[in-house]
This record gives sequence, structure tokens and C-alpha cells, in this order.
Amino acid sequence: MNSIPTPVKVIAWILIAFGLVGGVMFLINPSALIPGFNADTSANRIAAGMLAGRSLAMAVLLFLALRTNKPALLLPAFVMRLITESVDLISNLANGNASPGALGPIVLPLLLEIYCIAVLARAQLSESRRASPAQA
Repeated sequence: MNSIPTPVKVIAWILIAFGLVGGVMFLINPSALIPGFNADTSANRIAAGMLAGRSLAMAVLLFLALRTNKPALLLPAFVMRLITESVDLISNLANGNASPGALGPIVLPLLLEIYCIAVLARAQLSESRRASPAQA
């Protein structure tokens, strides 16, 4: 596969935008993203800063992978996002935060990432199958 499928590109751009906005929001007003967030302790402020850094880094990683127009580089970026979203989901559920308002912003990107991984992996598998007879 020589280029990234258009639906994957669109989803990547959406996730980049959410990652950038989320990262900035974690820095400016974390309680807008985490209901009940309390910035009274340095530990909570540090955690918010770490979430901001993670969100911004993932957005930049997706952007750089997308700009290469190489699906082989974009696939690991989506896998990394899938892992972080999965940990967020587990953390929320383990802490009794199972409301749709809390889980929606995690589950929707998670489903989009699974879709993108499946599309990119399937395309790479098809390409490797086509290349195999030519190498023999």
C-alpha cells in the first residue's frame, strides 16, 4: 500500500485535533476534561501536566506519521493510541467512573483507532501477499 486510505486520514486528523485541544485543556483547565478534578495538590497538578504532555505527544506523533504518507509508520502510532485509550478506560472503570459522559470520550476514539488499525493492517497484509510471489 503506497498511501494511507482517506477514511484513516480523516480519523487521524480528528484525533490530532482532539489531542491538541485536550493537551492544552489539561494545562489550562483539567477539570473541564476530568469532572471533579482538584488542583489543590501538587500531585494532581503534576498528573494533569503529564496528561497534557501525553495528549500533545500523541497528537504530534500522529501528525508526523500522517505527513510521511507511509501506512507502516501510521500503524504503530494508532497502536500507541489504542494502548493509552485502553489504559484510560480500565482506569476509569476500576475507579467507578462508568458514566457515559466519562467513557464516551474514551470509547469513541478507541473504536476509531481499532478501525484504523484493522484497515492499515489488512492493507499491509494484502501488500505483503502481493509482494511474496514477485520475490520467489
